[in-house]
Amino acid sequence: MNKYYLVAIVVFAILFNWSGMPLRSADGSAKPGPLVKIDKELDKRTVIKKSLIPGSGNGLFAVVKIKKGEVIGHLGGRLLEEFPQGNHYVGALIECAQKEAHPYKYLDSKDQGANVSRINFAPSKINGIDTNFQNAGIKRLCKPPYFEFVALRTPGFSLITLMFVCPA
Repeated sequence: MNKYYLVAIVVFAILFNWSGMPLRSADGSAKPGPLVKIDKELDKRTVIKKSLIPGSGNGLFAVVKIKKGEVIGHLGGRLLEEFPQGNHYVGALIECAQKEAHPYKYLDSKDQGANVSRINFAPSKINGIDTNFQNAGIKRLCKPPYFEFVALRTPGFSLITLMFVCPA
């Protein structure tokens, strides 16, 4: 099994805190921090448009050929000390990144997330049959930009979908 695939499944559970109790400040709001600097040149290789996945909204499409192992883009956004309830564009920094970014623990990519913040989640299997939709994996880094999306294969089509399933 591809090591990126195994890592991504574990990362998914940690990265996207769908069911955990969020941390909040006394007034109930999250405290925004600085923006994470990213390589904006990478965004020129992709475009956000209507997804081909039924019922999914927008997706990320390559406008140039992106080969296996290449960086698709960096996840930008604003660092946060606390997890904002109801925001599905927040990633948790890994422990070494939290030390680097202290006191910040999360990255909110909703408004300044770069193109990769719109990668869709597609199932790896439907009714036990491989979909082969998964073209990208996430690498969490100890230093900025903290999140990097990498091509897991050279896709035969331009839709970029993340390699693990979004929980229902």
